[in-house]
Amino acid sequence: MAMDMAEAETGQKISCLMTDAFLSFAGSIAENLSIPWIPVWGPVPHSLSAHIYTDMIRQRYANSLIHDGSNSGRDGTDVDQTLDVPGLSVLHVADLSAEVLPPRDAKETLFSCIISIPPPSLPPSTEDVTGCLSWLDGQKAKSVAFISFGTVVNIPQSEIEELAEALEVSGIPFLWALRDSMSDCLPSGFLDRASTHGKVVPWAPQIQVLAHSSISVFITHCGANSVYESIANGVPMICNIFAIIVNARLIADEWRAGVRIDGGIFTKTGVLKSLDLILEREQGRGIRSRAQDLKELVWKASAPGGRASADFKTLVEKITSV
Repeated sequence: MAMDMAEAETGQKISCLMTDAFLSFAGSIAENLSIPWIPVWGPVPHSLSAHIYTDMIRQRYANSLIHDGSNSGRDGTDVDQTLDVPGLSVLHVADLSAEVLPPRDAKETLFSCIISIPPPSLPPSTEDVTGCLSWLDGQKAKSVAFISFGTVVNIPQSEIEELAEALEVSGIPFLWALRDSMSDCLPSGFLDRASTHGKVVPWAPQIQVLAHSSISVFITHCGANSVYESIANGVPMICNIFAIIVNARLIADEWRAGVRIDGGIFTKTGVLKSLDLILEREQGRGIRSRAQDLKELVWKASAPGGRASADFKTLVEKITSV
């Protein structure tokens, strides 16, 4: 076993296991070794609520399940109950299998404590190989739209064309990080025509770009890292929901720190409308202000004496006490 080899090589006994929460098998490994398991939840935390609700449902409804054709549950209760969980359609308890909701005497949730710690970021690169930062230095404050869709998501060619046309017509300065594999999707002649007010690069140092004083708005696919970095720098977002719908809803509807593209896909009209709303309209003023408010909350929480600092101290104490 790899862990046995690690202990033999280091001479240290493994007393705690900290892993990505998606590596769920690590919980079983920790249980077999009789050591604590600390799963790290990387995505935006609202999705963690699905797991928290799962435990609530199990605790509340488990003994109501029956599978013998009778009208009462294991505990004698009426099984004609429904689960009213925010975001889900109404579920009937009797329709769920026994494996979904084990008896109430089953093992309780493994997560006895949930603490919030800002994800560590990579140290800023000292290189500007694509010239992004030097180009931004020549732009006016709060004037540039930054566009990036991460390293995984692939945008349909039709949407890239619509977005490019909107950027060209708007005249708004823009910096677009577009992978080489997708650059062929740009309209013919776009790079030449837009070169007067825009820059397209295969990669951009996103953390430094979002922190630059010239950035006014971030057009994003709403990946977790992009959301964190945008909020930490107080940059409002224009969200395309083709990849991560719930994150886009969180940004636009709950945090009110951005807007969703009409119809959920890039169209020339939709992009122009969103840019105008965020940068020119009164509603956009509120969105920009809200993004700054969230930035202040993040920095306050991560400062000495803040919530995140206290939670990190709690984490260290839990690890060192095992």
